[in-house]
Amino acid sequence: MSLRVIIIALLVVSFGEESAAARLFRCVSAAGTPIFTDRPCHMLDASPATSSSTPELRAPAEPEPPPEPDPIPGLCPAPNAERLQRAVERAFARRRVNDLAALYHWVGSTRASSVAVMDRLAELLRHPLAEVAFDPPFAESEWSEDESRLPDLRLELRQSRNEEETFSVWFRLRRHAGCLWLSF
Repeated sequence: MSLRVIIIALLVVSFGEESAAARLFRCVSAAGTPIFTDRPCHMLDASPATSSSTPELRAPAEPEPPPEPDPIPGLCPAPNAERLQRAVERAFARRRVNDLAALYHWVGSTRASSVAVMDRLAELLRHPLAEVAFDPPFAESEWSEDESRLPDLRLELRQSRNEEETFSVWFRLRRHAGCLWLSF
């Protein structure tokens, strides 16, 4: 035999083995799971797949977008008038000055003015809350983006728990970064 014939025979045999090794078997496990392998299905205790035995692989459906989250506490505690009113009531119920301070518009405050505001807020929390109201009262949808046209927030506080006599404290409302804030 010539060298040329031997080389050709070796090439044919090697390509034949490579193509067998590169063969892909499509199988189905006993549980119905599709299996793709380089080994025959019977070696994996699976059966050869038919078009009816293998479920069609589809891209998962696009999930619905999550609902709009509530503002992050501390960053926007009152995106609307109702939330502001509830947050003020909650701060008084808990008697926590930090809860009330979280509603205050601190932008531009100096250290000295911040201390004075905190002292004033702490003093207010020593009195029982009788009422929280917007003045003038009207629907939030009527509020203007112009801060000069926002209503004020009026707190009616009792002198003490046993007294019915009240006094009023007024806060100006400010709109900043999509939130409503209190200021004196």
